[in-house]
Amino acid sequence: MLNKRFGFTLAEVLITLGIVGIVAAMTVPTLINNYKEKVRVNKLKKSYAVLTSAFNLAKNEFGEVAQWGLPASSDTQNYTIAIGDKLRTFMKVDRICSTRNEFQKCFTGGYSGTKEFRNGFLDGTGHAGASYHSFVSNGITYGISSYYNDLSNIKGINKVYYAGITVYIEPYLHVNAGYTYGKNVFQFLLTDKGILPAGDGDNLPEVWYKYVSLPFKVFCVQPSGKFGRGQGCTDWVIKKGNMDYLKCPEKIAAGASGCK
Repeated sequence: MLNKRFGFTLAEVLITLGIVGIVAAMTVPTLINNYKEKVRVNKLKKSYAVLTSAFNLAKNEFGEVAQWGLPASSDTQNYTIAIGDKLRTFMKVDRICSTRNEFQKCFTGGYSGTKEFRNGFLDGTGHAGASYHSFVSNGITYGISSYYNDLSNIKGINKVYYAGITVYIEPYLHVNAGYTYGKNVFQFLLTDKGILPAGDGDNLPEVWYKYVSLPFKVFCVQPSGKFGRGQGCTDWVIKKGNMDYLKCPEKIAAGASGCK
């Protein structure tokens, strides 16, 4: 009795491999991007928790922010360093970049020499003030910029803004990879009430004052349905746990809570 052997022809194998390759090409990039997004979201949430904890502990130790002994002039690096000193007391710090010449310690993805960033810092996000100060904690860079604005007597706001805190969750990118607000760079505001994620100011009473909190509807997704400058996306990511504004900004602008 003859034994019959069953198998696939070479053509059938090649066709099957081709189909598998097409499916993989369609799905793998999406899976990778979704994984990267999840990692970024988790890093941002962790950073927010660290900042909030440091602020609360500093407030318990040193009193209200107004009692932290900050310099009278907020437009100096001594001012931002003083804020950083108080927060760092309760954070695990890897390195401190107190001067412009030391910024390469906190950002290795930017320019190679100090002469090249006189009009912008190594982070590539446009910070160019002499008062900027940064440090690294658990692999994440925190940049502090002066942002003093006393709005404590404005109904609906009732806050004193002391500084802006920019969080770089991927501070060691290659210069060509780039930093993007709302993707790997996120903005917070240090107020007398606590750490405020940028983008939560859509319900403030007057248009001008809305910009103090970098509102989502302007600084993340524009009313036209285009992705904005990105500084106002922080609150969305923390509350919703996604970055759908990068995928379907027109739907988000229309009031959707996500792309699905």
